[in-house]
Amino acid sequence: ARSANSLLYNPVERKFSANIRYHGFYSSSDGANWTRLTNQPGSTLLSLSACPSSPFSGSCPLYRAEMAIVRRTDGTFRDEMYVWIVKADPTGGNQDVDEGIFQTLDGGNTWIALDTTGIDNCGNDFDGCGTEQGIYNLTLAAVPNGGGTDLYAGAVNEYKCTVNQPNNPSSCSFVNLTHV
Repeated sequence: ARSANSLLYNPVERKFSANIRYHGFYSSSDGANWTRLTNQPGSTLLSLSACPSSPFSGSCPLYRAEMAIVRRTDGTFRDEMYVWIVKADPTGGNQDVDEGIFQTLDGGNTWIALDTTGIDNCGNDFDGCGTEQGIYNLTLAAVPNGGGTDLYAGAVNEYKCTVNQPNNPSSCSFVNLTHV
């Protein structure tokens, strides 16, 4: 089934962005006509061979994604967006696969992967790390913090990292805030 589960408007690019299950990320300047992004987050992860526009391909690793854009405290935006991609558990259980969190500073022309080690190995003894139940428990928020950005990623647990320099997301190290 093809459906969008996250949609946002980027006022800097003056475009809508959406992710389509099993297909990839798309943009639109009018909200009615959509074009698949040439450069997808994770490059080969969502390539056309892995995620063809037609026919439907259940083998594409994008089952669900969340997106966030940074809005400065003065109400302005900068061209800084984040996406979090989850693949459904291939066995049909709750162990959904974290395919990564990615940042773009140019409307989706280029993407940089963030380190999700703190999410995947969050310190819980039994359960709750990674994107367990990520096909329905998933959220992403980007909050300005001085010149940087606090990024909150939620699945079973809530995680936070601070991107101190927007063009260097590798400085971001996620910590588990909830340990549920």
